[in-house]
Amino acid sequence: MNSKCIEMRLAQQHEKEKIIAIIIDAIEFNPKIQYLLGNKNYDRKVKALARFIYSLSHRRRAIHVSEDGHAVLIFMPHFQWSKNWKDILDYCKMFVTALEWKRLFAILKMEKELEQFRPTQEAYLYVWVLGTLKEHKGGPQARELRDALFDIAHKAQLPIYAETAFDQNYRVYQRFGFEAYHTQDYPHIPLTIRFLKKEVS
Repeated sequence: MNSKCIEMRLAQQHEKEKIIAIIIDAIEFNPKIQYLLGNKNYDRKVKALARFIYSLSHRRRAIHVSEDGHAVLIFMPHFQWSKNWKDILDYCKMFVTALEWKRLFAILKMEKELEQFRPTQEAYLYVWVLGTLKEHKGGPQARELRDALFDIAHKAQLPIYAETAFDQNYRVYQRFGFEAYHTQDYPHIPLTIRFLKKEVS
């Protein structure tokens, strides 16, 4: 971690559409997302899912952006995942507009299985989305957000958890110092989900 104090800022309302575009770019080729949404009307459904992610995250003040606004990191303390009535309405809307209905029971079963691999007895920070505008991929923005997150985790003395079904993201997390503590395979899809942890330094 750099000795220099790295800052990141909360997203502003006027950045909403740009942030949603970054979320779409971050999730659209994710194998798990492709399974959840199915092939029919995929572009429309991934936009609906991105708006759902934005809505839940913005309500929790969990959307952080790089100084230039070209990269997004969505993370929150574990306890902020508790759902309120607005969240439930958003989930219902997302189910109707985004998910592949013929796979609904399989999706619910999968989510119940995956839940058992997420920690329940410790406080932690959870990373949901890390993305950069296409024209800025490979730039310093993601590293800036990483360093700011690590600084927050260090000060709070909290580990960081994440999960991914995207091999490219897995390699990024590895470079960032995360280690896989569980791998869940669904060969019939096919789909592999890796659960990751970064110990507090």
